[in-house]
This record gives sequence, structure tokens and C-alpha cells, in this order.
Amino acid sequence: SNTIIHYTLTLDYREYLSGKCTPECVIANILNSRILYYVPEDFCSIDVSDFEYLKKRIVSRIISSKPQYIERMKNRPIKFFKDMPLAMVWEFHSTDLCHGKDEIARMPVTMDMVNDWGISVDELEQIAQKNNPLLRPAQIRYMSKILSEEGYECEEQRDIVVITNPAIQDGAVAVTYPGVRETLIDMLGDDVYIIPSSVHECIAIAKSGADSQYLYEMVCDVNRTVTDANDFLADDLMEFTQDGRLVSVFRRQNFMPSSTWLPQFMQVISFSP
Repeated sequence: SNTIIHYTLTLDYREYLSGKCTPECVIANILNSRILYYVPEDFCSIDVSDFEYLKKRIVSRIISSKPQYIERMKNRPIKFFKDMPLAMVWEFHSTDLCHGKDEIARMPVTMDMVNDWGISVDELEQIAQKNNPLLRPAQIRYMSKILSEEGYECEEQRDIVVITNPAIQDGAVAVTYPGVRETLIDMLGDDVYIIPSSVHECIAIAKSGADSQYLYEMVCDVNRTVTDANDFLADDLMEFTQDGRLVSVFRRQNFMPSSTWLPQFMQVISFSP
């Protein structure tokens, strides 16, 4: 009971549910078999067939669409942003699935679950769009305010804004929430460039006076010298179109995986508020 378990689930999902295989410790029976997950020791047992219970906890996050990141998601529903090097995946908001409210387990939504629930990937995304602002609300703050609270001496400035969520974990998806573009424009007094600094957060900078080429080169440099490889999101500088879509201003290259191995459940989409 005092052991924190690192466990790779190699058993077939359906065999596990049917009782043919019974591990000593009942952990997340919804884990993807291709990735090592951290499971808190007080993880609650849940029934992944109970869609009515779980659908209130489904949220989305965005990841890089570079092949090495997408290959980790092969048993998971996924959608690609149109003309963007980003992809969307889904998971369960898990803080209330652990007895300790400060513990977080990575619990992905898999294709097996979607098929068993009898829903489409589009329906999955619609559910997540409703849950995201409730379970992982956007946190939009001036950079200078954040640095000041962390003990750095800096004057109050209103030229750079950080978009994430209160946990600062997988918070980059918040930039796709309805109303975020309008909030950024109101805070910065101008249309904005979006810097995808990591999967955890994005940065917004007012367009007026900004050198877009310099910002793009800075993104590429920071991704190679500062950002952890597991947190990489994109080598792009982005902006919003007038109708609210997120598009690339500068792009290193198109990371859309080859259609020769792209599963049919993977779809190309664009996001609008």
C-alpha cells in the first residue's frame, strides 16, 4: 500500500475487462499499452464502460503532430489541425479520480473506449469542448505579474500575456477556447501573435511593433535550447484569423504524418470559437 507503481499495461484491454487477466494491483484499466504512465498509489478503481459517469470528465489537449509524438498515440482517437503542425487528443480529467486531490494520473481515452461507447470522434470532441472551460479553465495573465509573484524584480508591463490553465499542465489547449482571442486583444490592445512555447502554455504578444521573423527564430531557438523534448509543441509563430481560427505565420515544416500509415479515425480539422 505504500508503493508508487510505474506500470506498463501489456494486457489486451478487452481481456482485462473480461477477467481473463487479473493483475495483482487494479490500476488504470484504461491505460494505453504503448506508454509508461505514472499512477498514484491511491488511484480509484473506475468502470470505463460507464460512459454517463466518464463523459463529464473528458477533456482535450494539443500536442505536436511530428511523427515521433503521433506514433505514441496509435491506439487513440486523434484529430489534426488544418494547415497547422498540431494535433488534438483526449483524456480524463483525473484529479477527482484519486483520493488525494493534488495527485494527477495520465488516463487517455482510447479507440476501444470510443467504439464501446458507440460514439464518433466528432462527438468526443464536442463533449470535451463543453468540459474544457469547466474542468481546465483558461488562465490568462501578464508575464510581468507572473515573474513578480515568483520573486523576480520587474516593472509592471502589459505587452506579453501567458495562456495556460490553473495547474499549468497541458494548458496550451486553452488558446483554442471560445472568447480567448477577444480577451487577448482586450488585454494587449491589439491583434496578437501566438508563440507555442510548450504543451503547457502559449504566449501572446501584440502585433504592433513586433518583428515576426525575429519571434519565429526565437521560438525555434528556445525549442532546441530550453524546452524539454517531451513538452515540445511547434516550431511556428501563429496568429488568429478574423473568424477566430489559429493559423501559422511562419512554419519550419509541415509535420503532418504520411497518409500511408495514417489510420482512418484520424481526421483533419480546424478550430473556431
